[in-house]
Amino acid sequence: KLAVGMKVMVTLNIATDLDIANGARGEIRRIILHPEEPEHGDERVVRLQHLLAYIIVKLDRMKISRLHGL
Repeated sequence: KLAVGMKVMVTLNIATDLDIANGARGEIRRIILHPEEPEHGDERVVRLQHLLAYIIVKLDRMKISRLHGL
């Protein structure tokens, strides 16, 4: 189960030089659905038919400035 505002933690060392590493904490800001996912309207809980396209997470701390367009 995922939700915007949910607290998350990185569990792999993805980019240690940027502090995107095991143990880094953050919050889900946006959930982007697969392009073929049907509309769900204003439902608060949905069961997806496809994998998510991606999730945008704001980490509490990292060594990079804000990404353009986010």
